Amino acid sequence: MTAKEFVFSERRLPKLGRHVLFWTVYTFYFYPQGIWYPDTIEKLYSLDVYSEALINFLCYVPVCILATYTSIYILMPFLLERKRYVSFLLCFILLFFACIFINYFVTRFYYTLSPHPESETSFEGTRNLSYVNSMAAIMLSAISVGIKSAKNWHRQQQENLLIEKKKIRTELQLQKARIHPQFLFRTLNSINSRIDVRSDEAAEMILRLSDLLSYSLYSGKGRTVSLSEELAAVDDFLFLQSRNQDAAYEVRISSMPAVSASLIPPMTILCVLNDCITLLSNPATAAFVKRVISIEMRPGDDRMLL
Repeated sequence: MTAKEFVFSERRLPKLGRHVLFWTVYTFYFYPQGIWYPDTIEKLYSLDVYSEALINFLCYVPVCILATYTSIYILMPFLLERKRYVSFLLCFILLFFACIFINYFVTRFYYTLSPHPESETSFEGTRNLSYVNSMAAIMLSAISVGIKSAKNWHRQQQENLLIEKKKIRTELQLQKARIHPQFLFRTLNSINSRIDVRSDEAAEMILRLSDLLSYSLYSGKGRTVSLSEELAAVDDFLFLQSRNQDAAYEVRISSMPAVSASLIPPMTILCVLNDCITLLSNPATAAFVKRVISIEMRPGDDRMLL
């Protein structure tokens, strides 16, 4: 399992592992704070010092757990993620006061397990200790909300990226479908007319059309094809296009040998070329458009200049 899968997976085992790791880190942070440091080195080796810290930890950690999971499983999904920010803030403040209230009684119980001076067990001393531990609980909740919000944001970005890729793939498929009806109809008419006059070009046109249709049908099964395959299909397309109608345009294609093995989405150049030819074939726009289609492929910069 990779670190990314551990952090973002919604499966039960990685999710449980994240919670165990979170509370383990918290334990190593919170437990030492409960150790009171004696005035002599000898007392530091006494078990009483560490048992006192353990009692302190066990008494107050349940409130931290309650505050944390209330924040990320109740306040976040029902308020924060629904953009009810004021309500979330008010409820978060109420959660803080609830922690103080609960910790007051926890502190009274803690004093029964671990005797303290009367100045600390008074109402003011009990309130102050409750406040300090409640602050720790609410800060831990805020950190948890921040972590979960960051994870949700990252997951949303990944989903948006996936949707964008699917959208581009769908648009490309639509472009491929758009080429076929018009182009295929004109090409079949041209082949038919040449067969009627027993032209030698009919056989070559049939072979070229067969290659182009095979490429169009089977290249879509993969996400990428080599640039040399795409250019071979472009050559077939231009040959058939020139036999379908009088060319009122000039097509210039230049590529270096270094880019012949490059991978591109199938039908990319064909779709762009078809759009350009359609634009030049339209009498309403042809007069205002330059009649040269130039396709230049250069290595190293990962782009094509049209």
